[in-house]
Amino acid sequence: MRIFCGAFSRTLGVLTVAVLPACGSDDGGGGGGAIASDAAVTDARLADAAVEVDAVAADAGLADLAAAYCRDLARAKCEWAFGCADLSPADRIAVLALPGDDVEACVRGASGVCVADAADRAERGTLTLDPVEIDDCLQGASRAPCVAAPAADWVSDWRENIYDRCRGVLGGTVEDDAACVKPKDCVTAGAICADDACREPTVADLQLECEATGRSEGLPNADPACPGRFCINVGRNDAGKKGICSVDCSETRGACPAGTQCLHISSGSTQYFYCTVPCERDAQCDNGFTCEPVDSGNPDVKHCWAK
Repeated sequence: MRIFCGAFSRTLGVLTVAVLPACGSDDGGGGGGAIASDAAVTDARLADAAVEVDAVAADAGLADLAAAYCRDLARAKCEWAFGCADLSPADRIAVLALPGDDVEACVRGASGVCVADAADRAERGTLTLDPVEIDDCLQGASRAPCVAAPAADWVSDWRENIYDRCRGVLGGTVEDDAACVKPKDCVTAGAICADDACREPTVADLQLECEATGRSEGLPNADPACPGRFCINVGRNDAGKKGICSVDCSETRGACPAGTQCLHISSGSTQYFYCTVPCERDAQCDNGFTCEPVDSGNPDVKHCWAK
């Protein structure tokens, strides 16, 4: 299951880097009428299947329906993962982020972030749910190929598949330039919440200096000062820079602005995904960053970094 647009690897200390070009995926996928944050669903018919959804109860709220979807998606992933004979427990837990010793524990662990996010956005009125998209999402998650290779080699493809099949289920309500709290509040797929407003990320957002934490080159940390709220440690360098701002592309490499790339970082068993700016000369980089080779085996492939 290799659908990378292109890839190379390098070791940064304990890091393994795979560079994934931003493929510019379609932002569509929302068929059917989305349910607004103040609505309730009692009966919905799933797309491409004659399956009637009993929406829990006549007075079920959006947060409840979204939580049920989060758990159903986690179950589809977990049942698939536990049924994949070629997937080691270590890869399932650390690489695919599907924890637990059995399916039920996995569902609880894998659904928590989604449930909490849905509850928060439903309360603030920035969540939509489209039941028409659910069936295709769950089928896609439960029928992914089981690949006889280390999961770190194909985790980005697996995540991309989930995103492509499921991105239309939960959406945001905040239009571009309107006030937001988090990126998922935004209507536009791949938008960031910068300066408390929704907008699409730009190349310039990936060339701002930031305060990276930790000691290892290539590792990201949250930083609300960055437009994409992500700061990447650039390692020791003569310029005295600590970090460079970035955007999280863990769900899809399409989250990266046009002309940039999504790097897949393996640090031990932990996986990171973030956007960088490819370059050929220093003049293409801003704010004192320079054009540096990322892969020692491919010196012609460079990114705006620090030397």
